[in-house]
Amino acid sequence: MRSILLEVLKQPTDRDRQVNAGPSVLGSPCNSCVARALRNEPNPSSPYWLGGVYGTATHKLVESRLDPSVSEIKVHIGHLEGYGDINGTVDYFKDGDLRDWKSTMRKKRPGLQKAYDHPAPEEGEANTTRASRFKLKGYINQEHFYGRALEALGHKVDTLTLEFFCRDGAGDDDIFVFQYDYDPEYAELLWNRVVYIWENLYTREWESDPDCFPCTVLS
Repeated sequence: MRSILLEVLKQPTDRDRQVNAGPSVLGSPCNSCVARALRNEPNPSSPYWLGGVYGTATHKLVESRLDPSVSEIKVHIGHLEGYGDINGTVDYFKDGDLRDWKSTMRKKRPGLQKAYDHPAPEEGEANTTRASRFKLKGYINQEHFYGRALEALGHKVDTLTLEFFCRDGAGDDDIFVFQYDYDPEYAELLWNRVVYIWENLYTREWESDPDCFPCTVLS
């Protein structure tokens, strides 16, 4: 039987139609994923697409209830010669605090919390914690790109905040916040990494990170 919901919810978004790589994938700790994005090759397809729809819908709702001057701010991340401009959208920025909304599931919160509390890998830790640390690093790398772009516009960036909401949540406890210090030197290193991968894109093999979900699970 035909599903109207399936047809509507699987329609491509502006992000899906985006040609150049964005800060979310360029911030991945996985060199192979960054190289693949710069080659305009799609990531291995995932059957778990509906979570992204929830995320997009929540972003739209939050945006509609916030002052437009502090939300959905378009920024220029940088330019790669021979490739083009890298642009992005900041979810929220006010008084030095840069925020990004992220969706997750209740069952993933303990792994995310442990990875946040213990940024350095620990011997014998669970694979879920390793995967969560990989994810958090990518998110914070993405926010550092945004911070660098905002600094270029003359803003002072102090903190990077990740606000998570559980797609299967029921109340206040299913929204939680992680906060980090912004490091401009680290942001510059991240951009230089992108430049280096781009300039050497076809001259070497780019390794996958062992904790990268697209490379290790979907491939």
